[in-house]
Amino acid sequence: LISEGKNIFFFQRLLMNERKEYGMNAFEAVKSTVTAGQAAEHYGLKVTRKGMVCYPFPRDRRPSMKLDQRFHCFGWQADGDVIDFQLHILDYY
Repeated sequence: LISEGKNIFFFQRLLMNERKEYGMNAFEAVKSTVTAGQAAEHYGLKVTRKGMVCYPFPRDRRPSMKLDQRFHCFGWQADGDVIDFQLHILDYY
């Protein structure tokens, strides 16, 4: 399981570089700094060279989720940006 403190640290660290930029809110800063693929790797998901990974909500046996700037799961029809991915990881959806 992923600890909540680790999640908070991940986004705080990413936002520190973006805080200086005037007029950008936290969500915009994260979206412009972090891709869904980077977030998946942070949580220990093994991303293939083609950007595919097993969908972890629930676990798939074969890679069915495409990761780039956004994510899309072909098996479960889940789609979104890095914020949506984080909400899935924290089980808010």
